Amino acid sequence: MSELDNNMPVLAIDTDMMEMTPKIVSETSNDIIQTGGKMNKDLSDYLKTATISDATKKVYINDYNRLRALIGNDKNLYNISQKDILNAIKSSENTQQNLLNIAIVILRGKDKPNSKLVAYREKIVKERKEFQNEKNNKILKKSGLSFETLNDVLNKAVGNDYMLAYILINFNVRNNDLVIRITDRDNIKSIYNKNDNFMVVYPNKVVYIRQDYKTKDIYGAKKHIIKDKKFVGTLKNRLLEGYTYAFTTKFKDKALNPQEMQYYISRIFKKYIPDLQNISQSIIYKIIQNHYQELGDIKKLQEIAQLRGHRIDTQLGEYSSTL
Repeated sequence: MSELDNNMPVLAIDTDMMEMTPKIVSETSNDIIQTGGKMNKDLSDYLKTATISDATKKVYINDYNRLRALIGNDKNLYNISQKDILNAIKSSENTQQNLLNIAIVILRGKDKPNSKLVAYREKIVKERKEFQNEKNNKILKKSGLSFETLNDVLNKAVGNDYMLAYILINFNVRNNDLVIRITDRDNIKSIYNKNDNFMVVYPNKVVYIRQDYKTKDIYGAKKHIIKDKKFVGTLKNRLLEGYTYAFTTKFKDKALNPQEMQYYISRIFKKYIPDLQNISQSIIYKIIQNHYQELGDIKKLQEIAQLRGHRIDTQLGEYSSTL
């Protein structure tokens, strides 16, 4: 297991969290092509010096193309007034924030005025956050689930139910993260690859390796150490029973896929809380993050963001339900 032990950062519940800095993807070519025609010099200049991932680069090019279509001419952005850029952006019915972002980074790259664009972006971000918080709050109230009842489920659950609740509550994962191959330390070398999620059983711990999750391309593989005795014992028993995945269909060697996982999560939690209206990994995540936001526990919120695999400002902007 030397490859797993030495080359992968560890994220453990009872240890300090690693810094989750997005990886910089180097530019692979000096030729930058704009969809639909010749690229304007302003975008070309920016992308040649920007330290952003290839995925982000594609997003910026698409946003730039849409902004250029709204503006209706091929002048460089830094030769167009902020007023005219704003009027073009306001005429768009969708994703105004993305259009503002690309305009702002290009203007800043040339040390051109951009304060009016920034002020308008702050305004729509604030409005969006207030709307999203209210929407999330309604979802949580409708679910009938709370931080306290989540912990009740964890205390009452047994077997695979416990394993599922433990992972969702402690690691804030999505459905994809729950498609997990299981093995012991003696057999991991024969099945290990760099694409799947794994749980490796040791005598007194489980190593949970996440390599198939939504933002893996940005944050890389994650490794967690689980020392909970009940969890370790449950997984050992599952291996002894001949299962090859943590959560399966009726066949021991066939994992539940991410779509099936949604129904599985709902069914398991309703066993312990029959009057639940709606439950999903997303709701469980929102409840946990909202609990610590109400407590003002910034350290825990940062840990949750790292576990989930996104920035803390994304977490507070998109998933908060605090009014």
